[in-house]
Amino acid sequence: MTMSLPMTVTAPSRPARILAALAESPGQGAYELAAALGYDGRRTAAVLKRMQSGGTVVALELARPGAGRPARIYFAAPEGTPPLPRRESPAETEERRRRARVAQQRRRARLAGKPVTPEPIARPRLHLPAAPAAWRLPGEPACSGADPDLFFPERWESGDAAEAICAGCPVRRCCLDGAIDRGERFGIWGGVNFETERRALVRPA
Repeated sequence: MTMSLPMTVTAPSRPARILAALAESPGQGAYELAAALGYDGRRTAAVLKRMQSGGTVVALELARPGAGRPARIYFAAPEGTPPLPRRESPAETEERRRRARVAQQRRRARLAGKPVTPEPIARPRLHLPAAPAAWRLPGEPACSGADPDLFFPERWESGDAAEAICAGCPVRRCCLDGAIDRGERFGIWGGVNFETERRALVRPA
């Protein structure tokens, strides 16, 4: 008499599922990935941070005024990407502790029924970290060092200064294509104001 043992199937780990999702649809944020995979958003963000430190994913921070803060999007890292050697600086450690203290004070105030004043949100900043060689652009963006506010004018302000910078940019096409792919709704990307000209954008065949 032969007995057959039940087969044990191991579910893919969370990092493996995240990498598979990024391979299928690059350029997603932590909460987008969490919603797609059915995970908790904060835990997914923590896993992605560890994966970035280990060199399995790379991240870009892009200013999105509509969101109120810079948005970090992730991509599967090219093969051979080394782990990040950088460690938390003393200033970052102090800022992390300060935020923890503020969060604790706000929780205590809520429990005591006291009014809680929202912490002011810093103005969004354009921040593009150094990318691996396989991800580098064909040239230096003309907006490097320019005032980010120029590229996110208010509705009553002119975007001529930003469009003039974009006019001679060697990576203008890459910038515009990337903004279209990400579904940007605000700002001037590749010389195009996405708030006023988004509906007229047509990707060439």
